[in-house]
Amino acid sequence: MPKLNALVAGSTGYIGTQLIKILVKHKHMNIKYLCGNSSVGKSIVSYDKSLSKYKLPKIKKFNKDLLNDVDVIFTALPNGEAQDISKHLNNKNILIDLAADFRLEKASEYKKWYKQKHRAVKLIKKSIYSLPEINREELKKYNIISSPGCYPTSILLPLIPLFNKNFINRLLTRSVINMTQKKIIEITEKIASRSQANRTDYLNMIEEAQTAHNSKGLSAGNVAHATAACPVADKKSMIAGDWAHLAIVTAYNDMLSAHQPYERYPE
Repeated sequence: MPKLNALVAGSTGYIGTQLIKILVKHKHMNIKYLCGNSSVGKSIVSYDKSLSKYKLPKIKKFNKDLLNDVDVIFTALPNGEAQDISKHLNNKNILIDLAADFRLEKASEYKKWYKQKHRAVKLIKKSIYSLPEINREELKKYNIISSPGCYPTSILLPLIPLFNKNFINRLLTRSVINMTQKKIIEITEKIASRSQANRTDYLNMIEEAQTAHNSKGLSAGNVAHATAACPVADKKSMIAGDWAHLAIVTAYNDMLSAHQPYERYPE
């Protein structure tokens, strides 16, 4: 299989650099262009020294003519900017957006949640919001693919197999939406200091977090990432989205032992 040429827009941000680390190891992918605005002319190594061992192009400003030379466009940009790029796609291009530009089915919903008008309304129906692990074949029918963030990814991947096996017929969910960094550190350090972290410890940690009523704080995704380094019973680190994984793994274990739907919180 010949290599696909890729363009990464928003290459110098955290998501962009992490994406590049994955792409350089992919045997069927060639990074043709790295794009940015204030970083034009610089090396990506200026933003992540671990990429110094790879031969990568200098960062350049995006323009629509670059699309003629690539197969795949990855956008790790602020919300709205992938919509502008999507209007210039040619027939061979596939756009994979890592932000939220094509996650919602209605332009009105996008404006409601992201406080800005959708700039490529006609392309919404030509896009798909899904996970390759779940809908690999369906994804092939679209040239605009919207990637879920850490929360839906970490919830859907463990949940869908459970639904398929009829382990679950009812689901109750919670998420942490307001918590200061100080509170996160306090909770995670408390758990990390325990020599044998176990399931009860983590469930108690989640309870503590959910009862924190700070008026301003980090988003749920940040909270998930902030706890990623906490030890678990088998001494391995949890990945991003660990809170959701933790809740689902706990639910799964309880269902296997009790053979009934799991409900952590009463209605």
